[in-house]
Amino acid sequence: MGLFSKKKPAAQAPKAEPQKKPAQTVNPDDIWNTPKKTVKVKESKYGDETEEALTEPISIDPDTIKKKMEALERELEEQKNKPPASYEPITSVDEEEVVSAQTKYEEQYLIEHEKYLASHKEDIVSANDDDVESKITDMVIEHDKRAEEEKLSFGNIEETDPEKIASGLSELGVAKDVTLDKDYKNISEVGADEVAEKLSGLGVAKDVTLDKDYKNIEEISAEDTEAVTKEFIEKYDKKES
Repeated sequence: MGLFSKKKPAAQAPKAEPQKKPAQTVNPDDIWNTPKKTVKVKESKYGDETEEALTEPISIDPDTIKKKMEALERELEEQKNKPPASYEPITSVDEEEVVSAQTKYEEQYLIEHEKYLASHKEDIVSANDDDVESKITDMVIEHDKRAEEEKLSFGNIEETDPEKIASGLSELGVAKDVTLDKDYKNISEVGADEVAEKLSGLGVAKDVTLDKDYKNIEEISAEDTEAVTKEFIEKYDKKES
């Protein structure tokens, strides 16, 4: 019975709701006078950081937007009202059309050619007969002068006496016959045993690694190289001075 005789808890009073803060009024001057946002920029990995102000978006006039939309609607309406284009293949071209087009082209060409001549009239100079004749005379004189210089330099080959040529060739003598030398020996007649005998007399190549002053180039340090270079410069600078 003790379990069911427990008293119910008294009803709690409802909690009072927290008072809402009044909305803060925003001053327009505070918006327009806020400092511009900046970002840090580096031109390269090793460059210095600099701060640059971000550009503010440019406001567009509503009237401008309205005018653009009206123009776009008019253009779309004109496209709708256009008659559909026909793409029928051209079966033949009338000969009169070809002649007419050719005539128009030739007329236009003459007009453009006359305009070109008129614009370049000062650049076109008629050749003077006297001037042309004097230039030809100068060219002939220059040609004859060079021909005389060639004769003096090389002589007249056609007038060379054949006897002089034969005499000069006889003075050259006869080429030496190397087969008459006492040490001459035909390579094809040298035997393998003779070659081996001559090579054995040459001995064995010297082993430079056994010399006391031998040093492997790969083992030379930078300090040794610098010391030898310094010694070389001091030695030969003194000689030159």
